[in-house]
Amino acid sequence: MPGLIERYRDRLPFAPGDPVVSLQEGSTPLVPALALGERLGVQVWLKIEGSNPTGSFKDRGMTCAVSAAVREGAQAVICASTGNTAASAAAYAARGQLKGVVIVPEGKIATGKLAQALMHGARVIALRGNFDEALELVRELAAKHPIALVNSVNPFRLEGQKTAAFEVLDEIGEIDALCIPVGNAGNITAYWKGFQEMGAAPRMHGFQAAGAAPLVTGERVEHPETVASAIRIGNPARWEEAMTAMRDSRGGVEA
Repeated sequence: MPGLIERYRDRLPFAPGDPVVSLQEGSTPLVPALALGERLGVQVWLKIEGSNPTGSFKDRGMTCAVSAAVREGAQAVICASTGNTAASAAAYAARGQLKGVVIVPEGKIATGKLAQALMHGARVIALRGNFDEALELVRELAAKHPIALVNSVNPFRLEGQKTAAFEVLDEIGEIDALCIPVGNAGNITAYWKGFQEMGAAPRMHGFQAAGAAPLVTGERVEHPETVASAIRIGNPARWEEAMTAMRDSRGGVEA
């Protein structure tokens, strides 16, 4: 199965002949959750994004972000991460023959994801601080040096991640609602973008951990805490876009 840029090139900002850095991401299973659906009295489907090459949806955005970095002549990519982004950025940087640099909050990254980043040859630097501080640092570095920033503030990340919405609609057609965890808020923003481009408008329901729920409280969380390391984020980079998606779709956010 070709990667998502080849599958959806006509809906992505890549022209024929542009470099493509791919690990054959996307095309993940959409599985009916029969017991859960019976309990709720609705049809429930689970999009198994763990089937992507490095085990997360981040690969969708990373193929686009790293391909664009290669196209623009970057020599390295950098990101802040609590786990999934680190693993994905490292793998795609290696595939694209770029240097990969990852800034992680010290002691606040999933061990398996850290192992993936190291395995793929990324330089991993631990920061005495949380994810939000790490993101501020990498944004400063990318602004001053010829390094491509591949966190979800990079618009190419959203372009790749919106393809999950395409796949849902291609497979089962119209849906009533999407329920999704929210950390840095890029994925819910990307899904909404994808749905809108396809003329769909399901209700978008975001969910945060109680100890890291800035979209629920409306205030930045200075010291976010949750065992769910991937969403241990107190100041989401896509805060406004995510809130717009949930408001415009008549959805909501809960902790």
